[in-house]
Amino acid sequence: MDPTAFQLIPYSQNDEPPCNTIHISGNIIRNQNQLICHYLVSGDLDTIAWPAQAIPANAGEALWRHTCLEMFVADRENPAYWEYNFSPSLRWAIYRFSNYRQTQATPRLNDVKIQSQFVSPEQFSLQVNAPIPAELLQCQLDIGVA
Repeated sequence: MDPTAFQLIPYSQNDEPPCNTIHISGNIIRNQNQLICHYLVSGDLDTIAWPAQAIPANAGEALWRHTCLEMFVADRENPAYWEYNFSPSLRWAIYRFSNYRQTQATPRLNDVKIQSQFVSPEQFSLQVNAPIPAELLQCQLDIGVA
């Protein structure tokens, strides 16, 4: 399969102008039972609160409350979805939802591999190999990133 490229659109809140000093792009590819997602964060990286790295990389909780990148995976025919959170700290979290923001028990998926590095003073790279949950392996997937 060919990678699918993406570029995130800045979000503004409370009538504030969106952040135009940070740009996030990347690509996703499905490789059998894995999703390989590469994020590239470019721009004024000094404006980002970077967490300390966790060595070794491991699962974490509530990463969405801090600096993290997200991926959402769902069967096109079903409102249920999985949310993946990836932190520059090398922590990751995976949540399962039966419908929009309705959490379900999430089976532990331990096969996540995450790597990050500052490519230059203006670029940060994060690459993740994340398992596709067994219930989605035979499905036509919708994938979103944030």
